[in-house]
Amino acid sequence: MSATIKGRLTSLEELGELSEAGQIEAVSQGLPVELARELGAKLEIPQETLAALLHLTPRTLQRRFETDNLGLVESERICELSRVFSRASEVLESDAAAVQWLKSPVQALGWKKPLDLAHTLIGLRQVEAILGRIEHGVFS
Repeated sequence: MSATIKGRLTSLEELGELSEAGQIEAVSQGLPVELARELGAKLEIPQETLAALLHLTPRTLQRRFETDNLGLVESERICELSRVFSRASEVLESDAAAVQWLKSPVQALGWKKPLDLAHTLIGLRQVEAILGRIEHGVFS
């Protein structure tokens, strides 16, 4: 990872501001573990739920918290989950509204909670599609 990316990447917002090439480089080298903590706090979820979203056991996530960087898979998951959270915040006009929506059953998702679908990339894409519909005023 270049010094400029590593040296300035201290938040999910900064991750989102990177170009696609910068995001690829950052994810490939492993995101700082603080970004996982930040995502868990933003989503207002317990560590066990965060671990599941990252496809880790709670103990493995705890071990990751004792290191500087996340691995490739969990870095990529952080990037994807952060992007969906940012999109929800933008469409719903606040972080609080995004958290509430992500944790609530949505009719357009078969009364499933968007966060429950976030365990797969396909599920994340469905959530993004619904956010796009909401943004354009389509009943969802």
